[in-house]
Amino acid sequence: KKKRRAPEAGGAWPVTGHLHLLGGPEPPHRVLGAMADKYGPIFTIKMGVNRALVVSNWEMAKECLTTHDKVFASRPKTLAMEIFGYNFSMFGFSPYGSYW
Repeated sequence: KKKRRAPEAGGAWPVTGHLHLLGGPEPPHRVLGAMADKYGPIFTIKMGVNRALVVSNWEMAKECLTTHDKVFASRPKTLAMEIFGYNFSMFGFSPYGSYW
């Protein structure tokens, strides 16, 4: 069984990814809305070196947050989050696990 991946939105820069689009003069929700019109209700963007899943359809969002909640509950483990989150002990920086 092959895993299907959400399509990646175009326009990413090599290091910063799509951050240049989100920090521009237009509000981020409008930029993401325009991207959803172009790429569909579910797609990925690059936030620096990490990928973020964008879900712009309420049925898919409900499925992500109820049926597949544990899959989407975790946070990426990065050195910055380890340092700022006191070895991942702060709730907002900790990956899904027994601490939750």
